[in-house]
Amino acid sequence: MKKVKKILSALLALTLAVSVLFAVPIMSEAVDKPGDLESAGLQFWADPENNLTVSDINAFIGNQSKTTMTGAVGVYKRSTSSDYYYLFLPSNADCNNLKVWFTASSASVNGQTIVSGQPTDVFKDIGEGGFKKDYTLKLNSTSYNLVALKSGDVGTVYIDTQSGSIKSINGSSDHSVSEPGTILVINPKGEVEYDGDLESLKGRGNATWSTGSNKNPYGFKLAQSTSLMGLGKGKKWVLLANSNDSNSLLKNQIIYDFSKYIGINYQPTCRPVDFYVNQQYFGSYQLCEKVEIKSARVDVSDSYEALQIANGTTDPQTGAITPADFDTMSNFETRVYSASGTRLTTASGANSYAHTVGARRYSGTARTGISALDDLNDPVDLTGGYVFEMEISNRWADETT
Repeated sequence: MKKVKKILSALLALTLAVSVLFAVPIMSEAVDKPGDLESAGLQFWADPENNLTVSDINAFIGNQSKTTMTGAVGVYKRSTSSDYYYLFLPSNADCNNLKVWFTASSASVNGQTIVSGQPTDVFKDIGEGGFKKDYTLKLNSTSYNLVALKSGDVGTVYIDTQSGSIKSINGSSDHSVSEPGTILVINPKGEVEYDGDLESLKGRGNATWSTGSNKNPYGFKLAQSTSLMGLGKGKKWVLLANSNDSNSLLKNQIIYDFSKYIGINYQPTCRPVDFYVNQQYFGSYQLCEKVEIKSARVDVSDSYEALQIANGTTDPQTGAITPADFDTMSNFETRVYSASGTRLTTASGANSYAHTVGARRYSGTARTGISALDDLNDPVDLTGGYVFEMEISNRWADETT
């Protein structure tokens, strides 16, 4: 068995190396700069999830709401200098009965008349997926060059932000900007796994993040804890862009799967998905679990929580943080909190890097000859569980707890 694993390990390593050099570019280059092309679309939408109604369309175009179109796929340019518009359909789209919507009084595709809100088979030639086809889309008296493509055998994540834009999120260098909205998640079988409120969408990453970049990674939080794509229940999720691997989009997936295979525990599980934001196709992404201590994620006891419970700063039943005026953590930090537990100020102590990584609020009180840490109660389980993050030192001061 060990010999078989060694052979498979070598083959996987070779596959990964070859993918770097010879992989053929695929859908990751679908859009040049999504955030900058939001206005480069037509009022024409496909409805692959059969999710839209006339009232949804009217509310959207009337600016009454920008979250009524979740599940719609718009027609957008690939670049501002291009004469071509693109329609990227998800893998579960039924191209023989694809409902379309538009605001023009008349429309046709390759001369075939289509009716808003009615299914059509004008895109049946791409029904098998995996290739593109050129069409002529005519709205009223104006013709447009349209390239239509359909994905294959992956899930889909649709997000509509409350503002109807993602520019403010992409423009935030520290990921401090987030937006609520709505989200629809479809698995590769075409089944709905989540359809409802989105608490927040925000940027993530360091070297992988660039303000205004063409393909950024994101993190999102659901309103309800849900299992997506068989990855276990959770509210917080990650969408990796794999923009540094645009030729294969496989490196992260291979490494995570290979690490699990050779016995390295707690590797994130991922699934490839097509990602749409505000009806615009953003590309092929990787839906991943967020690394956090939870039964469906990193299943270890939470030592910080245990210490907080032992010292009265966390309600053992609800997990809520109880109020504290301020706590002195000897030689580390002084932190002041409001009654709700919100940090108001942070003053650095003797720590040479002045970092806040892993810092928590406790109820110990510094007294003469006794530090605040020495005054804390020990939790029942001293062995605990911990999640460590490897970080370069010049980023420590910018980290939050």
